[in-house]
Amino acid sequence: MYITIDTNFLQHPKFKILCRRLDDVYVDVVKTSQLRHTTSLGVIVRLWVKTMQFYRDGKLDYQAIFDVADESGLDAEKLKIALIESGLIEEVDGYYLVHDWYDYGGKYNRTKELYNERQKRYRENKKKDDENVTSQ
Repeated sequence: MYITIDTNFLQHPKFKILCRRLDDVYVDVVKTSQLRHTTSLGVIVRLWVKTMQFYRDGKLDYQAIFDVADESGLDAEKLKIALIESGLIEEVDGYYLVHDWYDYGGKYNRTKELYNERQKRYRENKKKDDENVTSQ
């Protein structure tokens, strides 16, 4: 399983907003803005990886955000607010939806489903072929 990161992501306004929102959170932990920028990227990658592994529909519960915050040494509530304010997640009907998940992370899921279906058809056809060979 893998995730892809667009080469323009580091210049994306949503990522820059996340970096600024998390600046206050990092001040005591990470001293330079370059490190805070890198740490913010780590946070978003952790979020995407967790989503890919456990929340394939892109719908997160608070526990997912808490886990990412805990793994990153951040306050979960501050991280949630920063992610919402930056537009990287959206609060919808009691859960948190990763922005554009269906266009990006969902693409991997669709590809995997298609691969699994193709493999299933191959196995079924192979089984039929094997049965035909043994019946002759």
